[in-house]
Amino acid sequence: MILKALTMQTLYAIDNSTPGIGESTPPRYCTGVVPKVFLLDDNSDALLELERRLTQSDKLNIVGASLKSLDRQIINKNMADVFLVRANRNDPRACQFVARLCCLVSERPVVAVTDACDSATVMRLFMQGATGCVVSPISLPECEKVLFLALSHSMAACNQAMGAVLSGLRTVGATTAAGQGLSRRKREILQLLFLGFSNKDIAVQLNLGLATVHTHLTRMFKSLGARSRGEALDKYLKLLKEPDSCAMRNSAS
Repeated sequence: MILKALTMQTLYAIDNSTPGIGESTPPRYCTGVVPKVFLLDDNSDALLELERRLTQSDKLNIVGASLKSLDRQIINKNMADVFLVRANRNDPRACQFVARLCCLVSERPVVAVTDACDSATVMRLFMQGATGCVVSPISLPECEKVLFLALSHSMAACNQAMGAVLSGLRTVGATTAAGQGLSRRKREILQLLFLGFSNKDIAVQLNLGLATVHTHLTRMFKSLGARSRGEALDKYLKLLKEPDSCAMRNSAS
């Protein structure tokens, strides 16, 4: 599986009632033209409904819609500014498709539409490279705001998705602590990993030496059975998604 570092120091909520992560004032996408959006879905009926919904907007130009395909010719035909792709919970390949699409379209942003508003799914989509996330059934005003923030190369989430991310960050380490025996300090470091902090940034944030941070990470990776940051985050997300089964396995051992 392709895993990208989760760089969420700046993750914008789309209104002031939902807190974001990082800067409080998002940048603005301002090109003087209506952005071109390309839609991807694996269900033809859902694709038509998504296209019908978004064509109601006078702020977006839907230049193409396709069943999920990584055909470079199809992807690049209309030179879209941003891609909106369905990533449902019942599709085990959805996150992988998002990661491959992000690699294919290079610097152009990818926004995921998901029917799963649990923290593990939403955080995994960001880990795979999505610039934005909206939850279906979509709210057109919310979707517009997330797309425009994504076009400013800023990570953004609709209110439901942002709530899921914040909930996940608040509980980082809780499941892992019970299931893998991590100390309080290692749980703090794990949370900073989710926020995309480098080893040096973690050392400054927690007032630790760089060598101490490295030691904590090495021991934490061993506790999680991971060999890298991405693998450690991925294993935690699996624990977060199935906390009950993890607790049962550990109580039985």
